Amino acid sequence: MAGHFRRKIASKLFQSFSQSGLLPKSQETNSIEKLASLVKVKKISKHHTLESGQFLVNSQHLNNFLKDDSDPNHKLAEQVKDCLFQDTSFKELGITFNGKFFNFTFDPTNITEVILSSVYKEGSKYGFTSHLHQTNDQTEKQTVVIEYSSPNIAKPFHVGHLRSTIIGNFFSNLYEQLGYNVIRLNYLGDWGTQFGLLAAGYHQYGCETKLLADPLHHLFEVYVKVNKDAAQEIDTKRVEEPQSLYNRSREIFQKMEKGEETSLDLWKRFRDLSIKEYQKIYKRLGISFTEIHSESMYSESANQLLQHLRHTGLLQINEEEGRTEFIEIPDRNRNSKVTMCKSDGTTLYLTRDVAAALHRKKEYNFNKIHYVVDNRQNRHFQNLQAVLKTIGEDWATSLESDFHIGFGRIIGMNTRKGKVIFLKDLLDEAQQQMLSKRKETSSSKHVADEMAVADTLGISSILVQDLKERRNFDYTFSWKKCLNFKADSGVFLQYAHARLCSLKQNCAIPLTHSVDAALLKDPAALRLVLHISRYDEVILNSFLSFEPFHVVQYLFQLAHLSNQSLHSLVVKGQVQDVAQARLLLFHSAQQILSSGLRLIGVQPLQSM
Repeated sequence: MAGHFRRKIASKLFQSFSQSGLLPKSQETNSIEKLASLVKVKKISKHHTLESGQFLVNSQHLNNFLKDDSDPNHKLAEQVKDCLFQDTSFKELGITFNGKFFNFTFDPTNITEVILSSVYKEGSKYGFTSHLHQTNDQTEKQTVVIEYSSPNIAKPFHVGHLRSTIIGNFFSNLYEQLGYNVIRLNYLGDWGTQFGLLAAGYHQYGCETKLLADPLHHLFEVYVKVNKDAAQEIDTKRVEEPQSLYNRSREIFQKMEKGEETSLDLWKRFRDLSIKEYQKIYKRLGISFTEIHSESMYSESANQLLQHLRHTGLLQINEEEGRTEFIEIPDRNRNSKVTMCKSDGTTLYLTRDVAAALHRKKEYNFNKIHYVVDNRQNRHFQNLQAVLKTIGEDWATSLESDFHIGFGRIIGMNTRKGKVIFLKDLLDEAQQQMLSKRKETSSSKHVADEMAVADTLGISSILVQDLKERRNFDYTFSWKKCLNFKADSGVFLQYAHARLCSLKQNCAIPLTHSVDAALLKDPAALRLVLHISRYDEVILNSFLSFEPFHVVQYLFQLAHLSNQSLHSLVVKGQVQDVAQARLLLFHSAQQILSSGLRLIGVQPLQSM
């Protein structure tokens, strides 16, 4: 892969700098690795080819690497430039400088040969075993816990959980491909006063027939009705009446926390029905988890935590708020009160989250933990981190800012009838729209299972529509953009992949990595090779920035470059040597496109 050329440039840089006294010769191995990480493949522009300046180094980054803080006034930039341009060994690399970047040129045939051979040999691992990433010896010893999806039981899987599910799945895939031990954790919201409210509502509005026919939708209907009743009680100031919904729901939850069987039996039934329905959605999305945990697991340990905090004196009583109990945490230049226990003695979501974090550290001894939850929960996770530090958990002090991986909202995700919908309804509608689109499109190929292909295309379109946006931004959902065959969409990526697969299956040319790379000097071929060589840089960029966006945008450009090359580089009817060289190029593009689609959680189609 491109690492071969990065290291070659880095070795020459080190040799030149050590000879001129800018680097000590004793630091050769470490310096070459660091210098290699500064070398980037030049991004493809519309008219760019591999003929010159395929690799570059930012001069400021180079200066920062070489900088001697004890001598801040030396003219390092000029020294670096003079050093490189006076070194005759750089002439073979065609070094140039444009005021910001040093550009290096290799023989295009050499680059093509190395890159295509690497893709052929490494297959799905191409891009993930690069020198840019930590070595497998380091990462295989590191455990990462990623909590994502985490729907609330007794409610349908709302589209609000969609972003958490697919973003969390992306990062889980990415960490695993880079060699980490990943714990994929789904943390179900199945505890709290809201379940007391639901139980009270079910006694009033529940229907056994409806519950068995469509559990989640019926429970949601009950939940909406009982919340409406509760709101009316607040408006009419009847909340404090002994038989108010508020008091009945609070009493039911108190019984649940104390282990009262009748209350727990109904809760267990709702929970089991919910999980069964969620599993159908996860299977359809191709999502799996290492562990499925729930808030209820930590009811007892949360109460034990409160007892411990009382014993240590960290938990204090807030007389102003009905004798709730709180812990003080540092908040900028002052301390803030964070409530840990309600006035009736029941635990809070934060209390259970603290207990869960302590259990996870003991169970998995993780190096990192990420919570993939929308930006509106940012304050909650700041409090969680602060409480963990305050109660003396030393490991919590090393948690980075990516402890909480937040994301923006989806705006306008409605059906054609304008109703806010649940994820199952959204997936069903995407499937139906893809069926209609395929019937209208003359280029659609006959497949054995039209419904399955339409479902995969619908899911691809929804996932890519989401992941192509910056994670922290809100975005507006658009069916028109989502299902577009020609614009940048999931359907477009699937079409590009299926087209490459069709070529491989139908060209009647044997695939081999032993080709004459000199036969791939066409500008379209050279641009495609250069873009393929950047895959490891894009993976690293996504990893460091926690942005799936970079991978998706890379795949869009890969698909466009592949389609352009397919027009100008015909395989069928060519002499054997030319056909095999071009086939290897398209095989490489298909391999990377397939790898990238799987990374973002999309199942690549071979025909559509």
